[in-house]
Amino acid sequence: MAWHPDEHLDEEGPASDEILGTLQWLVFADKRGTGQQVVARLRSKGASCIVVSRGREYRQNSEPFQLDPTNLEHFRRLLQRIPNLQAVIHLLSLDAPDTLTTPDDLDRAIAIGCASVLHLVRS
Repeated sequence: MAWHPDEHLDEEGPASDEILGTLQWLVFADKRGTGQQVVARLRSKGASCIVVSRGREYRQNSEPFQLDPTNLEHFRRLLQRIPNLQAVIHLLSLDAPDTLTTPDDLDRAIAIGCASVLHLVRS
């Protein structure tokens, strides 16, 4: 998997909706509901979406799939099962604490946001 910008996704209108609907999306959904709203919009355009949520164990027998964002092997297992992945939306960092008042808050924010993105890229 390699990242590259797609100038068509910045456009508004039917052409961009058509493009959105042709892709297979992997959506790392937050617990606040933003991810579910994004998935609903993508699916309304005809897109195929695989939804992943944060959990303690790797689970891939129902949607949303679950993985531990601190576990690199969970990301590897997930991506092996999705051979035609074309687009990723990562919203796990929206679950990070709003205020970082303790070292534990910072550790949690790093694990949810930074570490999970790193594991995704490394997988």
